[in-house]
Amino acid sequence: GHFTPIINKPEVGIIGLGRGAVKPVIREGKITERVILPVSLSYDHRLIDGGTAVRFVREFIHALETFKEEDIKLESKEVRKKTK
Repeated sequence: GHFTPIINKPEVGIIGLGRGAVKPVIREGKITERVILPVSLSYDHRLIDGGTAVRFVREFIHALETFKEEDIKLESKEVRKKTK
């Protein structure tokens, strides 16, 4: 679920990820199921501008939504040898 991460000294910001859950959403005018992942950002407003924080969160969410799984998938040495 959703929560608010707590900043501890000497941190100036912390991102929190809640538990993902399948929820109905509307995409292209149709109801479909998607995994919804709550994302929270707590930060020290004395050091980080709110606009900058929002842009960071949007970019972070975009990266999560568009990453290619094959770019991060780890393979064993044996699998790499077989594909070469």
